[in-house]
Amino acid sequence: MNINKVCAAFSALCLTGTAVLAANINSKLTSVSAVSELLGDANRNGVVDGVDATIILSYYAYISAGHDNISVDDYVKMRTNEEPAQTTTAPQTTEPPVTTTTVSNSNIKLKSGGDTFTIAVWNMDDLPRLVGKWLNVTEDEVSESYYSQTESYDPIDNHPLITLKTPTGSKLRIINMGLGGSEAAEKIDTLLLSGDDLDVYYCEPVWAKHFIDNDSLTAPLSDLGFTDKDFAQTYKYADDIGHNKDGVRKGASPFISPGGFAYRSDLADEYLGIKSPAEMQSAIGSWDKFISTAQKLSERSNGNTALADTLGGMYQAYTMSHRMTDADGNVTADAKEFADYAKTLWECGGVTKNSQWSDEWLADGLKGRTMGYFIPTWGIRGFLGHASEESRAKWELVQGPESFYWGGIMTVVNPATDNAADCASFIRSSCLYKESMLAAAENDMYDLPNNKEAMAEIIKTPSLSDISSAKEFRTYDYFSVLNDAAEEISFTPYSYPNQSNVEYYMVNTIRDKYIKAGSSWEETETTFKTSNYWSLIK
Repeated sequence: MNINKVCAAFSALCLTGTAVLAANINSKLTSVSAVSELLGDANRNGVVDGVDATIILSYYAYISAGHDNISVDDYVKMRTNEEPAQTTTAPQTTEPPVTTTTVSNSNIKLKSGGDTFTIAVWNMDDLPRLVGKWLNVTEDEVSESYYSQTESYDPIDNHPLITLKTPTGSKLRIINMGLGGSEAAEKIDTLLLSGDDLDVYYCEPVWAKHFIDNDSLTAPLSDLGFTDKDFAQTYKYADDIGHNKDGVRKGASPFISPGGFAYRSDLADEYLGIKSPAEMQSAIGSWDKFISTAQKLSERSNGNTALADTLGGMYQAYTMSHRMTDADGNVTADAKEFADYAKTLWECGGVTKNSQWSDEWLADGLKGRTMGYFIPTWGIRGFLGHASEESRAKWELVQGPESFYWGGIMTVVNPATDNAADCASFIRSSCLYKESMLAAAENDMYDLPNNKEAMAEIIKTPSLSDISSAKEFRTYDYFSVLNDAAEEISFTPYSYPNQSNVEYYMVNTIRDKYIKAGSSWEETETTFKTSNYWSLIK
């Protein structure tokens, strides 16, 4: 064993014993407040207890790992993200040190000091990576710590405490619902109403409004000490989604999920004479241009190749800046416009007649029956990876007719939290601190960091993100495309909580009634308004 580690471990044990002794002495004092400094009181809260012992052990583990010496006080400040004293050499660590998003505990208005910090998620796809960067452990350590705590794993009812501790020394508890994101809202509602311990939970942008607009379900991030300045490097569309109807910031996102239009460059050249992404973007840069190019492609391929994959993919892009309904139960002019675009593309063969997530949807990409897909960032390594198995390095990415996002995570805080300091620390690490977000991007991440400085580094050095290993595209220029899309997204907020579900139902009704059955628009609109989905508008 390395002699430095032996010494550090021995010193830690000695100091831990000293802390316990001091705690015993302290228990006999008549006035804790009269003691300004106690031997072993690492966090300077006037009490010596097991938390101080944990901090001291952690401090010496930090020093033994080869980092430059700093005092225990400065180490504690670094762990709580307060400003430490300057050192001659900055600590070399992947753990979030001092950042420009420092939040003073004095600005935190919510309760702290709870012994258990609970995070609720719908699955474990992203959390181990984010928690690992927060606690300076590996993603595998987080997963192993979680799954090792229960032999008969029940993702709905069994939420074990795991062996890892938060920076304040609280026990970490993860509630994994084992669901898809679209199914999680009801479970979170039940969890909040139950009064069960819950500090932080995730929302999907499409249903986050239900929680963000309710002050009994989500706390303002200003109550954790955050200000507008802390969010200077986040993308506007993601920040906008985190604001409630009154403009109060309630959520923060670790990722962005901008989308674009991925297309087969060889087919574009063969049928349209298009030889570069710039030419392709020019040809499909508006919905009218997109339809015109789709008509040409269908004609020149004798109807064998569609431009777009599905109406569902088209819907993802179109509804960024267009709402098909309003909170008063009206069908908007945008709904009719989308229906007419969809009908034109359907009838000319410009869009396939498949449904998203079907086998045929991916098979059409494999066989060249569709030239393009509307895809989000996570779709590069997801469904496009499957659809391009026989056409590697033949795809390119452009923004398409409209910049859009598809998916994502919004981190929000329960107003009843009793671990506000850990809430602030976790949000700072996962949603604001560039180095943590870059480190997460290196680790099999399907999304990109919601941090402009981090994205600038990825664009400059694509290998910083695991997505760069994707073999679909001819070049790595797609990072710039995705970044530009994220900058340019013009998002029209939802006006009621279930709007995304209602409008996706409308797309299916447009397909079945307005297009396939040839019903009039008035008849199609009546079908909307007499459906069970319409009752969700409230």
